[in-house]
Amino acid sequence: MAALVVVVGVLLIGLTLWDAFSTMVLPRTVFAVFRPSRTFIRVSWRAWRVMSNLIRARRTRQTFIAFFGPLAVFLLLAFWAGTIIIAFTLLHFDLETQVQAPSGPNRFTVLLYLMFTVAPWIPVVDHGGDWLKIPLLDNPPRR
Repeated sequence: MAALVVVVGVLLIGLTLWDAFSTMVLPRTVFAVFRPSRTFIRVSWRAWRVMSNLIRARRTRQTFIAFFGPLAVFLLLAFWAGTIIIAFTLLHFDLETQVQAPSGPNRFTVLLYLMFTVAPWIPVVDHGGDWLKIPLLDNPPRR
């Protein structure tokens, strides 16, 4: 079971990075069996269209619909970032990263909170070149 969680986390990271690359960088649509961004955009567009049908005034409805494109780009970036954060949480959960946090029944939610707030995979260096101690982690990276 432990190896399965690591494999799922790594596959989720790889799939998300490939999806972001193929969506934003490649000039053509790439054939893929499963593209999360395509599913995300289709579902959010349907919801947006349903909400726009509730608006009676034609001009207001058209303005509301016009906001979808730019908003969808930011939502897609947030979707990719959230997916990668959840994947890293899975990896830290399965690799049993040591954290100094209040003990609780659900270690996964504590790690998910840490991934969203601390981002420990980003090196943080102070002006003297020494690693800053991240207070929630037992073992900060060493130089």
